[in-house]
Amino acid sequence: MAFFLIAGVLVSHAASIDRTEIVGSFVVNIMRDGEPVKEIDGQVVVPFNSEYELYLKNDNDRRAVAKVTIDGANISSHGDIVIPAKGEIRLERFITESLDQGKRFKFVPLDHPEVDDPSRKENGLIRVVFQLEEKREFISWPSNYLILLDTQADSDISISQFTSGANSSNIVSSGDIIVSYDSSAQPGATIGGSKSDQKFHKVDIDLEDETWVVELRMRGWK
Repeated sequence: MAFFLIAGVLVSHAASIDRTEIVGSFVVNIMRDGEPVKEIDGQVVVPFNSEYELYLKNDNDRRAVAKVTIDGANISSHGDIVIPAKGEIRLERFITESLDQGKRFKFVPLDHPEVDDPSRKENGLIRVVFQLEEKREFISWPSNYLILLDTQADSDISISQFTSGANSSNIVSSGDIIVSYDSSAQPGATIGGSKSDQKFHKVDIDLEDETWVVELRMRGWK
């Protein structure tokens, strides 16, 4: 059994987001100022020095785990994110130190002094690897009892310490959402921004081996 974490901020109005179905029924989008940013030709363009969130959608009837890397590095040192069945979350911060607070995602130009390696080829790349929870066998309980099999609340988000060794993967594109694009946009990287109090806790979950991968490339303008 793999060990996971759960955080406490679900998207409250995600149903209003116009999105495109993708392979595996997963969606990834970048959110800025509460609005989704449109992917164009595999790129998402935002103003430099913007803080942003990652919108993760799971349209499957089972929970899913999302391993999120930004600029080639895992955003969490405590485990990967669990998304409820038919659910969505907004992930706004790094989970490298505390489960109770951390720094928000902030996109900056490569010459920013906090970018540790401006030459890194993964700079600007957001990669999310999804895995589904294993299917559960139906259990016939005596009719006199009601058994609560899953106590995860709808208001929770999860993270997991599971690392997949699976080789099978499906490369998919992101959902299609809003707005602006600038052909003169330049490469950048993500650093820690302002403080976030988004909280996480742990949960156990078993996963299937198959994986789905969503990749987005961020660029910016000054």
